[in-house]
Amino acid sequence: KVTVRSIGRVCQTKEGIYFLYRGRLMYMNSVGTEVKEVASDWQPIEGIMIIENNIFCIFRDKLGLYEISMSSNNDYVEGKGNIIEFISGEKDDRFYTDDKYIYCFSNGMLEKYTLDGRKVYSSKVFYEPRPILGIGSTVFNGYSVCINGNQNPYGDVGIDVPCYYIFNWNKVKYKQKRLGRVRYYSEASPWDLFDCYFSKQENIEPYSAWTWKMDYIIRNDKSWWKEEIHDRNVEEYEPVSIKLYDLNPNYYRVLDGYIYFTQRLEITYRDKNYKDKIRITSEGFSEEEKKEVEFKFHPQAMLRAKVED
Repeated sequence: KVTVRSIGRVCQTKEGIYFLYRGRLMYMNSVGTEVKEVASDWQPIEGIMIIENNIFCIFRDKLGLYEISMSSNNDYVEGKGNIIEFISGEKDDRFYTDDKYIYCFSNGMLEKYTLDGRKVYSSKVFYEPRPILGIGSTVFNGYSVCINGNQNPYGDVGIDVPCYYIFNWNKVKYKQKRLGRVRYYSEASPWDLFDCYFSKQENIEPYSAWTWKMDYIIRNDKSWWKEEIHDRNVEEYEPVSIKLYDLNPNYYRVLDGYIYFTQRLEITYRDKNYKDKIRITSEGFSEEEKKEVEFKFHPQAMLRAKVED
């Protein structure tokens, strides 16, 4: 079960589904036989999320988080819903909920609110999220996790770990941690200049038990393989790297000092003798030749990272 949700464009409740269409809030009943606009005189809505069966929204040209309230479920489909300011905000604020609290990124601060709108704390975070609806970041169990934050330009995962004061649990200071997104098992290909910079010889690692197992599965189960590489001799290839895919992961929870999350991986294999099979021209490397000596897999995996590391 996912323990955090952010502002999006679709919310499902027991009564039906609420979604945005060209900035307007729409409602579809649970059997899909009726679709209506909630209200026609509201400002354009940028995003919505559900908290305890109540719909919250942010507007395109209005700051803060707003609750859409009504006296009955029928008010939604009759256009009688009311808009109430729930949390005042600043430009580019991003909101999350774990059904216990509401979290808000605002001007480099992470603010925590109760579900009735009372602020619990406000604390400085190091890794600021991307500026569009919190893409590239999330909050769960008080942790702030961000891919490619402003202070993290090379694509690692930045983690702000909450450190609570012993005598005041509602007072928090965040400690900065960084989780590398890539493990190298061979030097990066010369056409991957970014990877070459970060895959220095001292950073190349031996296979772990998990790497051996993943390599065995890939070599022996061709259902993973794309059609264009079915005729290749896998024994001529070796793993180069395993990366976290450059998408916002689905973070689940913190348990016993570990962060558990699901994420797509990017596993790169390369011909062991690729240097003898590819030519360097004045324009660099041929894309077709690169495809002949390298291929990638993108499996989904459940991973964990130790918080203190």
